[in-house]
Amino acid sequence: MKFSDLQQEVSALVDKGESSSAPYLLCAKNMDVFEDGTPSYVRTVRAAFLGSYTLQGLAEVYRARGIFHNILVQVYTAPYNQFSQEILASESGLHTFNPDLVYLLLDAPDLLSTTHLADLIAALLERTRAQIIIFNFVSGPRIDETAVVERNRQLAALCGENTRTHLFDFHSFLERIGKDAHWYTKYADLGDLRLSPAAFPALAESLLGYAVAHAGNTKKCAVLDLDNTLWQGIVGEDGPENIVPDRKLQTHLLSLFEKGIILALDSKNNEEDALPIFENCPDMVLRKNHIAAWRVNWESKEKNIAELAEELNLGTESFVFVDDDPFQRGAVRTAFPEIAVLSPEQIYDYAGFCSFAITDEDRRRGSMYAEERQRRELKGSLRTEEDFLKELDLHVVMNEVSDETMARVSQLTQKTNQFNLTTRRYGEDDIRRLLGKGWRVWTIGVTDRFGDYGTTGVVMIEPQSADEWRVDNFLLSCRVLGRKVEDRLVAHLIDAAGRAGVRTIHAEYRASSKNRQTESFWDRMAFTRIKEDNEHTLYRHELTVAT
Repeated sequence: MKFSDLQQEVSALVDKGESSSAPYLLCAKNMDVFEDGTPSYVRTVRAAFLGSYTLQGLAEVYRARGIFHNILVQVYTAPYNQFSQEILASESGLHTFNPDLVYLLLDAPDLLSTTHLADLIAALLERTRAQIIIFNFVSGPRIDETAVVERNRQLAALCGENTRTHLFDFHSFLERIGKDAHWYTKYADLGDLRLSPAAFPALAESLLGYAVAHAGNTKKCAVLDLDNTLWQGIVGEDGPENIVPDRKLQTHLLSLFEKGIILALDSKNNEEDALPIFENCPDMVLRKNHIAAWRVNWESKEKNIAELAEELNLGTESFVFVDDDPFQRGAVRTAFPEIAVLSPEQIYDYAGFCSFAITDEDRRRGSMYAEERQRRELKGSLRTEEDFLKELDLHVVMNEVSDETMARVSQLTQKTNQFNLTTRRYGEDDIRRLLGKGWRVWTIGVTDRFGDYGTTGVVMIEPQSADEWRVDNFLLSCRVLGRKVEDRLVAHLIDAAGRAGVRTIHAEYRASSKNRQTESFWDRMAFTRIKEDNEHTLYRHELTVAT
């Protein structure tokens, strides 16, 4: 089977809100070999499921549903009620599998004690590098609500002790989908299947948020329809004064915006009719300053999406498209199978925006893209690039990395590809270790008349001697490219080196599939080439010493 065919099949199941496990189980059977391979934007995750009751079918539904999130999941399901043995035995199937994620689905009466659970969690943390997702407890025939509340209090305390442990609110999940219909139903007497298979698709979607976060496949941009999506009514037919904003949907979208999700518009409408509603209608929750870009016209939505991707400098795989019209959803899904296509009511439970941690940069991303739209408008009103840069009033600063900016530095090394001279990737622990060895790590801050770009770059220096530095990492976010920030950054670097008594700076360029635009950067900065091959070029710069 072709990957693209399976992708379309799973997306169609999601689009119609398929609640039965059976179609997903069929899809899972076709996932072992793909005739056309998998696209570059697909990530692989290894997930293990351990339970004290029967979980047959859940991992397969989870695996199939993962395709919707551009994730190819490898799964391991532990034998029935063997969770303790699997965790504690070093040669068990769990440890041989070496998971990225471990889901622990335990019914409270099946545990010996809270200490028993604490020991299991400690063993998982010690023996795996996985993120551990633990279901909280739900009342049932063998445990009452009072006991569940106390057990969950203890469990929350356990999960809060380590950043790799995450508490999944199984209780709230069941309340949302209907506890009586899905927990301890008739299936409980059929092979101890305490959770109804009808709950598997919804549960798989919720659990895939952890896979999305681990894989770095968090969506960045929600592309939104207007008529009968952001508001009820059709502007061109009903008139602006008669549309009714969907405040529930807009409030949810605003919460996504505040977490860093970019909002864009793709609507078949007259721009002069639709856009004023954002400022003139008092019941609108979203305003124009929340929107990073828009295509409000009569072109096809697929064409508009391609233009939005170019304008925002984002890959379409990072898009979510939300529209009430099944025809438009189908057209976009066919043109861009990598895009998550949703009806408005599906966005509330969609897991593709999940992330383990949200930095200050993430929270500001939506605002920064909206500010970027103002910059584009300014640029379009001026004749030359020099006039534009002068009007921007750009300021660039270098600051030593701090505990507050450590996560952002790691994030930039992991995700920056285009202007990244060496593409070396570092976790937070790696950076702290290097700092302990005497390395220098700077963050790059950029502001202009429209606002703060945030932390947009990283320079990592290894001192090789008292008077020699080696530039290990030099990278900038794409949002500040083309504004000569890199030129100012090199000037800052040379100035810092001079003040530190450094006479020689060593630098390098390591080629990757995405950073070819930087292959002559050090040449342009007047550094001297000293060694090169097809993929690697070394440079040196001698500082002038004042006499």
